[in-house]
Amino acid sequence: MLRIFAGELTHPTVTIDSARCAPLARGILDRELFHRAFAFRGRFIASPPGLREGTADQNRQALWRRIIKELEGLHARFELGQEIHNVTLRCALALAEAGIERSSMTSRAETLETIGPEQIIVDVPALKAEAIRILARYPNGAIKVPEFSFNPVKWSDAYELQKRTGYVFCPREVVPIVGVASKIVFLGRFGVALAIEADGYIKTTPSIPEAWLAALVQARLIDVLASEHLSSKRYSLLTVRSDELRIPDTWIQEDPDLPHRIVGEINGSLSGGLTADHIKALGTVLSALYAFVDNWFGSDQVTRDLDDEAMLQAKLRDCFGYSSLSVAEGTVVGGGKLDLFVADAVLVENKFHGESRAPSIAAPAAGMQGRRYAIALNAQVVIVVLGYRPRPGAFPSKSACVTIHSIATGDRNRVEIRFTLPYGAVMPFWGTRRSKPLTNEAPGQNVIGRAAVGSRRMTKAA
Repeated sequence: MLRIFAGELTHPTVTIDSARCAPLARGILDRELFHRAFAFRGRFIASPPGLREGTADQNRQALWRRIIKELEGLHARFELGQEIHNVTLRCALALAEAGIERSSMTSRAETLETIGPEQIIVDVPALKAEAIRILARYPNGAIKVPEFSFNPVKWSDAYELQKRTGYVFCPREVVPIVGVASKIVFLGRFGVALAIEADGYIKTTPSIPEAWLAALVQARLIDVLASEHLSSKRYSLLTVRSDELRIPDTWIQEDPDLPHRIVGEINGSLSGGLTADHIKALGTVLSALYAFVDNWFGSDQVTRDLDDEAMLQAKLRDCFGYSSLSVAEGTVVGGGKLDLFVADAVLVENKFHGESRAPSIAAPAAGMQGRRYAIALNAQVVIVVLGYRPRPGAFPSKSACVTIHSIATGDRNRVEIRFTLPYGAVMPFWGTRRSKPLTNEAPGQNVIGRAAVGSRRMTKAA
């Protein structure tokens, strides 16, 4: 069969539809086997400094379970191989363009284009462990389940984290660059950086050359923070906890499920988590935004007109300034002009919209601002503040103005937190009174609700 797949033999009842299987079959026949470019294991997952051992183990287990769950099926592993192949090709071309090992990188890029993603193989060994249920006959003639000195299920759990190892295989000539691309993909997709012992386990170079990382940053395949996590700060990311979002008690009283809903949706989009510094900065930025929303809803801003996007941005800039947060406005970060970059960690995009029935899905491309890098750890969270004119009779509560969105289907470690702020709202009025007026209006004149006093639009609508 291998010789048929390799094209050396033919058979009248076997038709080979794909030409890509020939080099694979020929490699097996000639014993030109693939080599390990990357190894991943639960115990290899690097932990952030300062974590207690118990917390570090819990973080490793949570990250490892996500990896294993996502790579359960053959199709999922093939898709990951495709992603690694794509990133590898881009890395090789970027390094060649930067003049780093130009000849070898060009040759590797040509090899990658020839072999295709089929020859980047992600393999995870199966894990099958069940309680022993086979009956055995004892010397005294009894037949029962045998007693062992160890629990096979617990042994399996220990094996799962300590010994079970997955690999990325590829042809020998592209091993170095595939290893680098695998590290980039695992950091961006799962939030996982593996300790140096993972490299030693498969006898590969433990560190990525600094010149390579600098060229990849220059080509915007990764950002500076990601390059640090691949070299000097080699540790994995953390999931967000509800208390770290700093949601005000008044909001929780209005919607007790709000913290659990928001943190669940954020972690659902951030499959790998955030850095500890980023989580701290996110909490600080969100705290300032909660105060901004409270002030917005507590003032007459909800019934006043909002001129344009520039006015909204000015209000946001002042809001962060009052909280003593650093704000970069209109700067070029990652190759494009940003609205606001707050606390050196969080992108804030503001959008101006007219009347909308569903403001949470208006301007759907707003959250794409952080996708200028292939891997950008300081652009995983994009906050979108959208000003919109609500439809008559549709006025949201403060807790309902916060929604969470995934950035894109193929982007598993980036999330949009959206705040929708109503302006120019038509507030309800009390109606026509024909008896004693509550104010100085003449009998029969419309009496406007207190919240709407001063709004020309309210008076006209009434």
